Amino acid sequence: MKLDEQIKRINEKLQVITNQFLAMKKENEKLRQEVKQLKLKDEEKSAELASLLQRVEVLKAAKSQMTVEEKRTFEKRINVYLKEIEKCINLLQE
Repeated sequence: MKLDEQIKRINEKLQVITNQFLAMKKENEKLRQEVKQLKLKDEEKSAELASLLQRVEVLKAAKSQMTVEEKRTFEKRINVYLKEIEKCINLLQE
């Protein structure tokens, strides 16, 4: 009988551990999904921030409130955009 009781207790403990494992697995998957959603939101917010920063630069340029360094940076960025546009046009012409 003692051996049967030990086997029964081991089976009960195994069942408890299995249930805990399944619960943790489910929670882990839920947390992974949450992390995925938060990363997407972070990317969206980063893109929105970049867009807003570009708008600020354009508004400063329009009001001529840029420092010399800001003007240089702005001109460099505009030149990069123009080169990208030219590449796109060339690709479309091919």
